[in-house]
Amino acid sequence: MNLRQLRDRPPELLAAAGVIGFTLLLALVLFVLGGRAHDADVRGRPVPNVVGLPVAAARRLLEAGGPVKLRIVHVGYGRAGVVQRVQGFEFDGTYNSRTTLVLQVGTR
Repeated sequence: MNLRQLRDRPPELLAAAGVIGFTLLLALVLFVLGGRAHDADVRGRPVPNVVGLPVAAARRLLEAGGPVKLRIVHVGYGRAGVVQRVQGFEFDGTYNSRTTLVLQVGTR
């Protein structure tokens, strides 16, 4: 098909072809990304509420579900040795062996 024949087509047909082509491309991209979802081979566990617990108790509670990486950060507020905040868990409130949880611990 040459350029003249393409120009003679109704614009509605060209617009419809563009929409169909875009939809197929979007479906292909989403299909590829969805196929990668099974790569998450490690199931998460819900993060227990350890805020307000002593560090040792919080560590025991978090490690009870399996191995976890913990990082302790001392902050200049809150009761000494007590967890003030937890960060680093997944967006759905879970953690697994690949997660590094950051426990902010008071020093006062």
